[in-house]
Amino acid sequence: VAANTLDVDAAIKQRIKEIQPLLPPGVKITEIYTQGSYIRAANKGVRDAALIAMLLVVLVTWFFLGTWRRTLVIALSMPVSMLITFFSMKLFDFSFNLFSLGGLILAITVILDQSVIVLENITRHQEDEAVAGAARSVPDVLIALASNEVSRALFFAVMTFVAIFLPFLLVPGLATMLFHELIVIVAIAIASSMLVSITVTPLLAKLLHEETHAGRKPFGEELLERLKEKYRRTLVWALQRRKGVMWLTALLFALGMFSFTKVGREFLPKADDGQITVKVKMPSGSSMQETEKALSNIEKKVKDLPFMSTNFSLAGGRIWGLVTYEIANEGEVDLQLVPKGERNISTDDYLEKYGEEIQKSAQYPGAKIKVFHTKMKGIVQTGDYDIEVELYAPKTLDINDL
Repeated sequence: VAANTLDVDAAIKQRIKEIQPLLPPGVKITEIYTQGSYIRAANKGVRDAALIAMLLVVLVTWFFLGTWRRTLVIALSMPVSMLITFFSMKLFDFSFNLFSLGGLILAITVILDQSVIVLENITRHQEDEAVAGAARSVPDVLIALASNEVSRALFFAVMTFVAIFLPFLLVPGLATMLFHELIVIVAIAIASSMLVSITVTPLLAKLLHEETHAGRKPFGEELLERLKEKYRRTLVWALQRRKGVMWLTALLFALGMFSFTKVGREFLPKADDGQITVKVKMPSGSSMQETEKALSNIEKKVKDLPFMSTNFSLAGGRIWGLVTYEIANEGEVDLQLVPKGERNISTDDYLEKYGEEIQKSAQYPGAKIKVFHTKMKGIVQTGDYDIEVELYAPKTLDINDL
């Protein structure tokens, strides 16, 4: 049965609170690991980034349009588009997660682009009429004209943007599963933004209409004028040296292709979540008590290491998915570092610095110790490392010949 991780996490914590008073004295249930905390922190980070992005976009809009009324038009258009997107997410039974929130952030700038284009065209018409001294007292005709001029271009731009993401929905496999929500949300957000830009934005422009005075330009527009003049000079210079520009473009293209071949590839980026796993495999025939001694030595060592938050061990077995296997000569110690903001070292750098010390701390001859960054939960994996090699041979072959 599918369930939301955060709902399950909250339900378990509530149940533990109810059970705790019923336990014998000295017995305490402690939370060892919950993916809910990581999900909340990740969602909070993405949410904060989205809010900051929205604020910055509004400030940039004010910088170039120059008045708070016009900026308010953009600021009010954005929530309408977002509400339509949220309503659609509910219809599709989507939740707020890393991919859906990432899609919303990606769509925020495009959402505002549509309304900014419409509002800028309305503002341009108002300024042109103000310069000509023929400003209309009722802006209905002007606003309708300005909106209709760009509506067709907006439609084709939105369709082009959506078409970029559609192939991900048509390709079967893990990519579609991971990015399905992101792609659908981006498509819905952009489509709703176009609808809002040609309906709500003109309406708000009329309700918040502001008289435009000839000769009055915001600082951002003056800056753009200076940049346009420099661009004009640069363009004239480039057109006079067409062969050189073409060779330079070809060189940059070749450098880009070469750099592409040198860029690393991986399935998912490693999260700096502070989770470290120490796998212990004792010599064959070792008892669980011997395994527990080696684990205790590791626990004593890690308690003295910096930035250590919690640790727990499992002796005499291992956990594989939802199944726990009883294996007397195997065990593990799971470490949790303090949150990222409270340490000045990443999880991978921490492993590089202290991994060898942790391995030696078992102090048991013949024990095999693996220290690695804990794999991300929820992704099916067959081993502990990114690359593992297994050798198979006939039973009659001597092991020394492998």
